[in-house]
Amino acid sequence: MPNFPEPPKSYSSVFLEETDKPLPEKIDPRARYAFFSTIAQGGKSLSKSCKDLHLSRFVCYKTLKPEFAADEIEQMRLIREARVNSMLQHPNTVPTYELGRDGCGNPNFTTKLVHGYTLREILNFRE
Repeated sequence: MPNFPEPPKSYSSVFLEETDKPLPEKIDPRARYAFFSTIAQGGKSLSKSCKDLHLSRFVCYKTLKPEFAADEIEQMRLIREARVNSMLQHPNTVPTYELGRDGCGNPNFTTKLVHGYTLREILNFRE
């Protein structure tokens, strides 16, 4: 078995000022996520890490690439992916947190942000 380097550790501390923030009276979905950073991209979609400002946690935010954003079939596929993923209950799948649309009407969904290595990185790893 190869000796892989340790993946980055996730934050395990909880700060009271993050848990006791009052909810806004009106929730603006366009102001829910901030601090976006692209972590992966596929043929038609982008996965970004970002902070969920309502729950004070980092999540994985998946959306279509701009060139596919107006394609109704691709939008339906992304929505289907989110819904199917949300139906899966297994320790080796990440939970879906939210499905919605951004300020431009493009679909997106959020999941648990998992730190570690991709399958490709593991398969390409050579000592």
